[in-house]
Amino acid sequence: MINTLAEAQQAKTDTKELLEQHPEIDVLLAFNEPTSVGAAMAIQDLNSEDSIFLVGFDSNVASVDGLQDGSVDALIVQNPYAMGYLGVESAYKLLNGQGGELEKIVDTSTQIVDRENLFSIDSQKALFAFE
Repeated sequence: MINTLAEAQQAKTDTKELLEQHPEIDVLLAFNEPTSVGAAMAIQDLNSEDSIFLVGFDSNVASVDGLQDGSVDALIVQNPYAMGYLGVESAYKLLNGQGGELEKIVDTSTQIVDRENLFSIDSQKALFAFE
C-alpha cells in the first residue's frame, strides 16, 4: 500500500517506484480518479499491461482510454446523479422534521466496467452520465 497525493503525476511516480521495488506485485487498486490515471500511466511506462491487473475508481477520458488500451482492467464507477438526488432528498426530509425516516447508510450504487461490458448501454450511462 502506498499513500500518494490525489494527483496523477505523483501517483504515476509513486506507483512506478513501488512496482520497481516489488516486481512480484500483480494487482493494483486505486481509490480515486487521479490515482487511477497515474497508476495506469506507470503500468504503460513499465510495459506491464499484461502482467499487472489494475482496478481504478471513478472515470474520465484517460481512464476509459486505459480500459481500451489495456493499462486499466476495470473501473468502479460511482453514480453522482444518485448521490446528488438522494442528498437533496435527505436534506429536504431533515428540514421538514422527517429526520427520523433517514437511513444511516444510503446506497448510491456503483458499477464495475471492464472491457467486456465497456460498450453496453448501462456502462455508457455510468461512464458518461452528463455528456
